[in-house]
Amino acid sequence: MNAAPTVPIARLSRNRFPGRVALGLLLLCIVATTGMLYGAAALAVKDKRALEPDPGLEGLRVPEFSLTTQDGRPFTREDLRGAVTVMDFMFTQCPFICPTLSQKMRGLQDALRDLPEVRLVSISVDPAHDTPAVLAGYARRIGAEASRWTFLTGDFETARRISEEGLQLALQEDPTRPITLGDGTVMNNVAHTGKLVLIGPDLRVIGLYSGLDALPVAELSKRARLAARALSR
Repeated sequence: MNAAPTVPIARLSRNRFPGRVALGLLLLCIVATTGMLYGAAALAVKDKRALEPDPGLEGLRVPEFSLTTQDGRPFTREDLRGAVTVMDFMFTQCPFICPTLSQKMRGLQDALRDLPEVRLVSISVDPAHDTPAVLAGYARRIGAEASRWTFLTGDFETARRISEEGLQLALQEDPTRPITLGDGTVMNNVAHTGKLVLIGPDLRVIGLYSGLDALPVAELSKRARLAARALSR
C-alpha cells in the first residue's frame, strides 16, 4: 500500500494564508459597517433633537398674523410652516442694534445658502415708515436675496402681538431715545429684542440666540443646519 504524499509545511502555511486574510477583511468590513450604521443612527437622533425646543421655550409658538412682504405679497404664519426659519425684528430708521442684526442675518444667509429648507424673516416694528417699497430698497442695499430672506410690514399692533404674546419678547416705543430722520423730523425709538428667533417647521420656537455677538450666531447657524438636515430626512 502506497503512503499518501506529504505536503511540505511551508506550502501548507502558504495555502492557509489567503483564507486568513479574507476572514480578517470580512471582519473589518463587518466592524466598519456596524460603526457606520451606529454613527448614522446617532446623527439622526442628534438632528431630530435640533428640532426640539430648548428648555423654557416649550410653550412658545408663532401666533396667527397677516403682514405684507417687501414685494407687496400677503404673508401669514402658514408661509413659515414646513421650513426652518430665522426671524428678527428691526426697522430701517434704527441707528442702534438693527444694523448689527441685519449684518448677522446677511451672514446667516450666506452661511446657509446651500440649505433651501432654511429661510430668513425680518419683521419691521416701524410700519409707519417701513412700507413695502422702503423695505425692498433696504433689502437691496444690504444684499438680501428675496428668494431666501423676506421682510414684512403691516401694523404696529401685529408686530407687537407676534413679539410679546407669541414669542414673549418685549416690544414698545421708547421716547427716551428720539431718532432724527433724514428730513429733519423726529420719531421715537422702538425698543425691540436683539434676539434671533429660530422657528421649527411646526411653528414652535426652538431656540433664541443673541443677534449681536458672533458666537451665538455661529451656534444658531450650526443648529439651523442640523434642523434642516433632520427636516430633509
